[in-house]
Amino acid sequence: MVYTNNALERLFKELKRRLKTMEMCQSEASAEKYLYLLLRYQNEKFLKRKLKNWEYYFQLYREQHSYTKENIHSEVIL
Repeated sequence: MVYTNNALERLFKELKRRLKTMEMCQSEASAEKYLYLLLRYQNEKFLKRKLKNWEYYFQLYREQHSYTKENIHSEVIL
């Protein structure tokens, strides 16, 4: 396997850990369903994470680009 970052490494480690507890699957479809549910759970867990200092960096971004509601609206129309 090729690991690209810590999040993927953690995901693969969690999948391996969960699959070790399963000795056999009754069918290929049940194995796919189990993997799908595991990935869905991990995705939901990942989406709930907050980025550190996000508000600070977002404020810097807004100041640098001086976005206002009028600017955003005009960009969408163009």
